[in-house]
Amino acid sequence: MTTESSPLHILSLTIENVGKITALSITPDGRPVTIVGGNGAGKSTVGDAIEAGFLGGDHFPEAMIQEGQDEAVVEIRTERYTLRRRRARGKPQRFEVLGPKGEKFPSPQKLIDDICAPTGFAFRLAMLERMDEKA
Repeated sequence: MTTESSPLHILSLTIENVGKITALSITPDGRPVTIVGGNGAGKSTVGDAIEAGFLGGDHFPEAMIQEGQDEAVVEIRTERYTLRRRRARGKPQRFEVLGPKGEKFPSPQKLIDDICAPTGFAFRLAMLERMDEKA
């Protein structure tokens, strides 16, 4: 059973036009996800996008929008909520949180801050194996 104090597990992550990532969708299916790729492929961008999705503000600066694009989108679906954050050039961020039946919350960032506050926002990206560029 999921309670308000239980951790949020990411059920799906969608990233569009963030850093080097044009479009990416990850559905972990309950298991840890390993992200591999060469230097500059966008591995760190996935972690940055998760942070931007939850925290917004300074964590989702206009500089994260992919070069040549006008808008970046991060969508995170958890057991209880879908977080959708959009960042367009020259415009304020747009953020909405939807409940399981599609209902919108009037103060989405406050809701997420309240959920994350008791334990602090934390997630880990573990690099399990490093690809040797020379191999």
